Amino acid sequence: MPAPVIAFVGRSDSGKTTLLEKIIPELKSRGYRVATIKHVPGHLVEPAEERDTTRHLAAGSNTSVINSPEKLIFVKKQSSESTLLNIAWSLDEDFDIILAEGFKNSPVPKILVHRLEAGSPPESLNRVVAVVSDESVALDVRRFGLEDVSAIADFLVETVINPSRSRVDLRVNGERVALSNYPAEIIAAVMETMAKTLKGVAGVKDLEFRLKKP
Repeated sequence: MPAPVIAFVGRSDSGKTTLLEKIIPELKSRGYRVATIKHVPGHLVEPAEERDTTRHLAAGSNTSVINSPEKLIFVKKQSSESTLLNIAWSLDEDFDIILAEGFKNSPVPKILVHRLEAGSPPESLNRVVAVVSDESVALDVRRFGLEDVSAIADFLVETVINPSRSRVDLRVNGERVALSNYPAEIIAAVMETMAKTLKGVAGVKDLEFRLKKP
């Protein structure tokens, strides 16, 4: 079950990375578990430690893993870019929030980061819920300054983290299915009731069920 995802979008040099570098420790200091996903246009320039994985992949491996005392890195072949939500689903650990940088065409909520020096903000963005900017932007959403880190963190807690404390996610054939409140409540109630009838299950805080057919 993926954590809630919100994307920080904007032009190059608008300050997205710098802002995230401030928001991540702010959320961590409040006890929240944070994951990040960055979109990189074009081809990645591999660090030296990943070059051997390229040789493994070229030899036929579909996935290669680097394990060291400091890092665990998975490198996986793909014929096209994964969607942001599919990447979020692939994260195994239980995070409170996933902060994405880029992915302006994704269906997730977005925070527009804008600086006057970076030029005009991108147009035709969907699901913009807030703007972080050093000048006025013609969007009727919450507005923050580039240094309003604590207030932005408050906004993320109130609008992203807290509402997702209890959630139901459904994915069919790899695609996430949007659920309104009623079917989500029905599915949750049925699955929780069934789980509680099983021997050894004292209570249910998190439940994951997967069905894979040939």
